[in-house]
Amino acid sequence: TEDWMDTLAVGGQRFYSLTVTQYGTVNVALTSGSGQFVPGTVTVGMGLGTPMAETCSTTSSISTQAGTGPQLTGTYNPGVYCVIVWDVGNLFSAARFSITVAYP
Repeated sequence: TEDWMDTLAVGGQRFYSLTVTQYGTVNVALTSGSGQFVPGTVTVGMGLGTPMAETCSTTSSISTQAGTGPQLTGTYNPGVYCVIVWDVGNLFSAARFSITVAYP
């Protein structure tokens, strides 16, 4: 399990790479979102996929609010994958966010 914390700019995106070492389930949870003028209920885009140049090519994605359980789940072979978070058009200022990724 890894925790990832970063800041998302208005209209921006951020991604994080991870290496799955054995076949199994990957769970991704947006655990918090906050900032000046950013309500805790803010919705952002989140995806899971493979790195492609300077971004993440998603195989699954969702618009979501922070929660306690995983919002994205999938079964993956060993390899390099990525999680991406982006502004879906409703941020008025930068948002700090935290993500937990659990994988084999």
